Amino acid sequence: MFGIETLWSPGASFDKVKESRTGAWLVPFVVLYLVTSAVALFHFLRIDLNAEMREVMEQQMAASGQPFPPELENMLPLITGATFVMAFLAIPFMILVIGFCAWLASKILQGTATFGQALGVVVRAKMPLLIGTFVGLLVALVMAEPPGMMEMALLVKDHPAAWLGAEATHPFFNFSRNFSVFALWSLGLLGYGTHRALGLSKGKTWLTWGALFGALVVITGGLATLGYLSQSAMGG
Repeated sequence: MFGIETLWSPGASFDKVKESRTGAWLVPFVVLYLVTSAVALFHFLRIDLNAEMREVMEQQMAASGQPFPPELENMLPLITGATFVMAFLAIPFMILVIGFCAWLASKILQGTATFGQALGVVVRAKMPLLIGTFVGLLVALVMAEPPGMMEMALLVKDHPAAWLGAEATHPFFNFSRNFSVFALWSLGLLGYGTHRALGLSKGKTWLTWGALFGALVVITGGLATLGYLSQSAMGG
């Protein structure tokens, strides 16, 4: 089932990773990447990216009490292009980084994993992204007008800031995404898969991912706090 079965039968899915020294990661990764990339491309093709990027930058600078610099106008195509490329590299980069962390933890804590098996666990743990992607697509299709870049972040209201009606430009918006329904579901699958397929005990598994998740929360929380203090200083 291309790794999608992890959503309803995680034990059987992670057993496939354990039984394969290569981790059986390639096909699930291709499915995850193609689906999420196709939906992202669908969204991008429906809007004027340059105009949207300009609006996003104007909102961010206005929030900090600064005008939009005219010299950035000529740089918009370059910034837009870089944003477009980064959108399609984000998932592979994320999977490689988390996969490396899982493999390294396995080696340090005397697990039995290969790097391929670590990737197999991470790819399957990210399958909840597919549900969020399809929900966002359905919401976008029923909207009267195509959602802009900031509206895309609000298509799926699956975290506290979105439930409270916060704007996507709010400093704590991205911090709140750490606690989204799909992020926590993915974290749970990651912990379960690490224990089941990579040979770590339950205690070592949750110690590893608890520490990494805690570090992520501290870093994003710190950045959000700095952003909030910066906006407050600029605004008043």
